[in-house]
Amino acid sequence: MEFLRHFSNREWNVLATLALDLAISVLYFSKLASVPDGLAAPSAALAGIIIQITIVAVIGAALLFGLINWRLGDQEPADERDKFIAARGNGIGYGVLIGAIILLIGHLVLSALGFESELLPYSQVTPLVCAHALLLCLLIASTAKHLSQLVMYRRGI
Repeated sequence: MEFLRHFSNREWNVLATLALDLAISVLYFSKLASVPDGLAAPSAALAGIIIQITIVAVIGAALLFGLINWRLGDQEPADERDKFIAARGNGIGYGVLIGAIILLIGHLVLSALGFESELLPYSQVTPLVCAHALLLCLLIASTAKHLSQLVMYRRGI
């Protein structure tokens, strides 16, 4: 863990965003899995989970980023390298998002045409399941974006 001592404020913020995204996602999907009816639960139960997760995410983000900025000071203005890394990370995240959505749409189209998938049977694909699959696509894209930014900062691009 020696390398963590040499992180800049910007790298800590990227790492914190990645950790917060993953932690909130794990919390959300674990709470969703604990609902007896799953995605067939009444909307009031799902709304309660969403409200709880939103509150935890807002408080967690405020505490985490407040602690980072209190400890390390405010971020310095972004230079060309920071802008390049942010743009390249956004491009990678966008590519991953497009790929994941194409796979999801492809699965839905093939299932509608009668090609059943053993991994995701069409009979279980409801609008709410599709919404959560899109949430997973966003999580995967966000993770790819932040991981690639951290790698680029560490490699010195």
